[in-house]
Amino acid sequence: MTIQREKIFGKINKDLLAMSKVVFKQIQLIKEQLDGVNILNKEEEITQNELILDSFEVKIRRNVINAIVLYGPRASDLRKIMSCYDIAIDLERIGDLALNIHEHLARVDFKGETFKHLYTKLSQLLSISETMTKNAIYSFSCEDIQLTQETIELDDVVDNLFEEVRKELVELSSEQTLSPEQLVEVLAINSLSYNIERIADNATNMVEAAVYLIEGRNIQHQHSKNEQK
Repeated sequence: MTIQREKIFGKINKDLLAMSKVVFKQIQLIKEQLDGVNILNKEEEITQNELILDSFEVKIRRNVINAIVLYGPRASDLRKIMSCYDIAIDLERIGDLALNIHEHLARVDFKGETFKHLYTKLSQLLSISETMTKNAIYSFSCEDIQLTQETIELDDVVDNLFEEVRKELVELSSEQTLSPEQLVEVLAINSLSYNIERIADNATNMVEAAVYLIEGRNIQHQHSKNEQK
């Protein structure tokens, strides 16, 4: 591999790892918000982080195109840079989802009975999704095939928790006549739980990219969602 090729591949990998750190920060911020920590003074940071993630995705896409067009990478190199790009796309999507969760949490009454009842499961849902995201980056960086399988299995745990939250929301709503404010809160909790579940889905996509890098196998769509069974 020429020095120029090594440099551009190194840039892609470096930007990807930097992008992942910003995503981890966004997830940490929404975890604090879910736990009732006042992060109003972090509003600007959350918004700025989203812009940073968008710029990283654009930069990585540009470097991937340059690497393919200018340097004609071998099959193994091409597999790596395409896996990097797939992961960059999923990281950018996770950033979008984190921003959505932040906005939905702003409509939640943290002292209300509905939130108190579902807090533990929502917290578990977010923690597991965070773990999956970190595992996905680690398995890609270290080419750890065992960790990819463990992470894919966690996706089923997230799906089950998400279904439990949805069912409990339906049950809680059917037991009483909701005021307009309570209805808004129920919808917000449903939406934020959906967005958390989508973080896990994107982490799974990143793990699939890691498997493709490590073994050259495309395992997309080989593990069906519970609702598709």
